[in-house]
Amino acid sequence: MDNKRKILIIFSIILMIIIGVIVVLFFSNKKQSPEETINPKTIPVITVQSIKVIDEKIFFPSLSKEQKAIFYFGDKGIKSKKYSLEDQKISEVYPENIYSLVNTKYSPNFKKVLLPTQKGDKFYYQVFDLEQKKFAILPEKIFDVEWLGDDKIIYSYNDGEKNSLKVSSWDGKDWQKLSDLDIFDPLLTISPDNKKIIIYPQPAGFGKNPLYLYDLATKEIEKISGNEALVGASWSPNNQTIITSQVDNYGNPITLKTIDIHSKTKKDIPLKTGIDKVIWLSDNSLFAAEPQKNTSDILYQIEIDFDKTTQLKYASPQNIKIDAQNLMLTQDNKTLYFTSNNLLYKLAIP
Repeated sequence: MDNKRKILIIFSIILMIIIGVIVVLFFSNKKQSPEETINPKTIPVITVQSIKVIDEKIFFPSLSKEQKAIFYFGDKGIKSKKYSLEDQKISEVYPENIYSLVNTKYSPNFKKVLLPTQKGDKFYYQVFDLEQKKFAILPEKIFDVEWLGDDKIIYSYNDGEKNSLKVSSWDGKDWQKLSDLDIFDPLLTISPDNKKIIIYPQPAGFGKNPLYLYDLATKEIEKISGNEALVGASWSPNNQTIITSQVDNYGNPITLKTIDIHSKTKKDIPLKTGIDKVIWLSDNSLFAAEPQKNTSDILYQIEIDFDKTTQLKYASPQNIKIDAQNLMLTQDNKTLYFTSNNLLYKLAIP
């Protein structure tokens, strides 16, 4: 009888220890998780009318700083043009054809434009001065370039031995090395105040792909994400938060993720979409278009701090499937321009 009692007591003690360990682990994991999740799925729906603006197919559109025109390349992406938002007229910016463009990046004052160019196996950057109508060719082995004001650029570069970060005048002259970069094929996204840069590796195999924060004043760099495969970054207007897209091993978007660069607080927004389909409205809110299999994208308006989301449902007169790209928002937050199948559309924000 005593042996049975001893066995029962020992069993009870072991059971209590196991329960205690489980409880401690549960609360420990809960405290250690720095991420929150915003759920945009259970939300009100507002129908908005998407209107085609011009019939010509356009490439690489950008809304000018003064909000008076959309600069783009037409004629299958070889002719520099602009569409006036005041009189709805199209005019040529440069009469000659420019071939083999990959993308465009305009200076803040829209007087110059970076032209990433791919000819066969050769990739390089041109810069075009829209006022002087002249080109400059940047050094080879540049990975990525951002504007650092109207007449300066900052770029990631390989000198044959190591990667580095450099600044120069807009035409590549008077360059200065800032730092070495121990990052594979580094891509750049500069903050609106030109004080910090998000640097991340060119995705290769979509394994670990962290984000790094570089301070231009101190030249210090720090890792601000885990080892998730993160692709792209976009800064909030107040330089406080970035949004990025996490992808799977095949490069397919899994979720959007915001990161506060000071507190390092992270929030997941479970939309399977890329940064090219996201635009900030204000410091704490944004639009995100999520692709669908057989229907138009679903456009979400998300308030990050208040976890409030509104779904804007497209309504097209021709019932066209919308695949929103190149989102451009007017400063009054009342009109959203975007392209779908290289056609320009707009919709009024309710």
